[in-house]
Amino acid sequence: IGAEALLRWDSPEYGRVSPLDFISLAERTNLILSIGRWVIEEACREAKGWEIKGWTSLVVSVNVSVKQFMQPEFIRMIKTILQETGLQAEKLCLEITESVVIGNLAITLKILEELVAMGIQVAIDDFGTGYSSLSVLRQLPITIIKIDRSFIMEMKGTDADHPLVSAIIAMSHNLGKIVVAEGIETEQQLQWLQQMGCNLGQGYFIDKPLSSQKWLDKLESSDNKKLTPRKYESSIGHM
Repeated sequence: IGAEALLRWDSPEYGRVSPLDFISLAERTNLILSIGRWVIEEACREAKGWEIKGWTSLVVSVNVSVKQFMQPEFIRMIKTILQETGLQAEKLCLEITESVVIGNLAITLKILEELVAMGIQVAIDDFGTGYSSLSVLRQLPITIIKIDRSFIMEMKGTDADHPLVSAIIAMSHNLGKIVVAEGIETEQQLQWLQQMGCNLGQGYFIDKPLSSQKWLDKLESSDNKKLTPRKYESSIGHM
């Protein structure tokens, strides 16, 4: 079981500000670097807290921006955060988008290889919305492929034939990757994905974004039937 850390801004002046608004602003002003570091630190600190409370197999996933990923000190920063928080590297999953890969494949490969050598899991987020090719995917030492929610949204009605999603799952498995479906909103979608062999899932049907404490409370509740232990599941609950 795992959780994806989501950044939310509750402004006393503007109320709940959409990440679509403040993330783009942070990237333009380079604030994304300090914000990104803070998010990774907080996520790792929370994950270490879960471990102390007895949840020793939980994994936390964090989205990494292109600008942050390409910083020369990125690897050193991750090592420092893990040392300071005491979190084991394998309990951290870093999510990057296809645009990170396409921007500079040689540099991306070098960074990914260092992360994987440390024991960190790496996921390609929003897969299917970018331009990465099969040949590129074969080169990447990633652990997880996350199918973009736009593909899952098309899985509706009574038609159980979803060749594109099925093909992505089969291709990913052939490459030895774990597959996570994003944006699951109905029980029918979940059942179809399970029939296709999709490993893991996240979305509002499983749970809406929660604080870390509320998520832990839900994990510990005996009547929760949806949260069954697995090898790894991204974003069952959210921070």
